[in-house]
Amino acid sequence: MTEIAQLVNLGSAGAVIAVVIIFLRAIEKRDTQWQTFLHAERIVANTQRKEDRDRIERIETALGRLADETARFRADFSQHATEEMTRYETIIDITRKNDQAARKSRGGV
Repeated sequence: MTEIAQLVNLGSAGAVIAVVIIFLRAIEKRDTQWQTFLHAERIVANTQRKEDRDRIERIETALGRLADETARFRADFSQHATEEMTRYETIIDITRKNDQAARKSRGGV
């Protein structure tokens, strides 16, 4: 502040310089505040990005497991369906043969 008091003694030119100095100090203070604020915001944004990446990785892992389980279920179901179809075909064949044998024993065709 002593600089400004000395500049006022220089007259109107000193007063202009004093106003410019005051203005520059105010800008410097505001700039420091903005830098502090933006630094804090950057830290928050980086933290959020990391948390989002972690969440996405967990979701991808869960989806991978779900896809694996679905594929395994599909294979198990397909095998089960094939076994059941074979069983049903066997039952149908036995039933036909029994029906044919019953018809022959009754004298039919």
